[in-house]
Amino acid sequence: MDTKQWDEQEHAIWKLLPLHPQPQPFEALSSYLLRLLEANRFASASHLFALLGRTPRGHSFFTSCDYRAELAASLTSLTGCKRGRLHATTFLPLGQAFGWTSHHEVCRFLEACLVSFLRYCPACLSEQSQPYYSLIWRFLVVRGCPKHQCMLLHRCGHCAAQIPLFPRIPRLGLCTQCGKDLRSCSTLPLSEQILQTVLRTYADLAMLLSCEQWDLEGNQGVAIGRGFLIRREDEGYTVEQLVSKWQKNKSVMVAIEQGNLNGKATFCDYVWYAEMLNTSLKEIFEPLLDRFAWQTFALFPC
Repeated sequence: MDTKQWDEQEHAIWKLLPLHPQPQPFEALSSYLLRLLEANRFASASHLFALLGRTPRGHSFFTSCDYRAELAASLTSLTGCKRGRLHATTFLPLGQAFGWTSHHEVCRFLEACLVSFLRYCPACLSEQSQPYYSLIWRFLVVRGCPKHQCMLLHRCGHCAAQIPLFPRIPRLGLCTQCGKDLRSCSTLPLSEQILQTVLRTYADLAMLLSCEQWDLEGNQGVAIGRGFLIRREDEGYTVEQLVSKWQKNKSVMVAIEQGNLNGKATFCDYVWYAEMLNTSLKEIFEPLLDRFAWQTFALFPC
């Protein structure tokens, strides 16, 4: 090893945080940042961002950090974690799955489909050696936890306060308002019908958030749209029949089948169209998955 390589390696070692736990499967970037802050006993997030050479501006930066693939990538040297694994803590893989690559495009595609506060499963938090929050919990279409077959909570079970995604003081697993343990909160069981929907939606999101690289040279949206078109025709429906049956927006359905080139359809639109056709996004994507590096994590990592 020459002197330059040795200097670079030594510099990289000393740049690592003293404690640098790795992201858990499907962990949200906001959760991972909080765990880094807690582990290294930072007084505030500004200390961590100073190491990254960043100056966050405004509360919206923290509430939107799960979108920020560039922020995730900047943690590589501090955590010793590979860029691809850090990208998986954001919505970037899902956005790329539908052909969107920029921060603005992914935000627009997902903004109506996500909650801006914490939703959580107390049983999942109880089973984790160190509590962390799942990126999948942020999706409104996921009504419950498939592993524990219970509803997700959207408030503290002790004081009913909403819990911010990125609180000023990092206290994972505890309510930021009353300070009580979220793991001891009670929740309701899922009905069998809702459970089946949750299982399918959770599997769809696990697939979309796990694919490390999509073929962005081709037109991803057009390939997906063709999958929906073929499925609709196989089911024997015309667009007009589906509009009449489900009272949905025809222009959105047409946009999906034609590749969503104008960005009119959101992720939620794709989810409900798949439900109308009694299929899953995973089935729609299956012909595409063979071409991509798909590294899925366990559906129930905790």
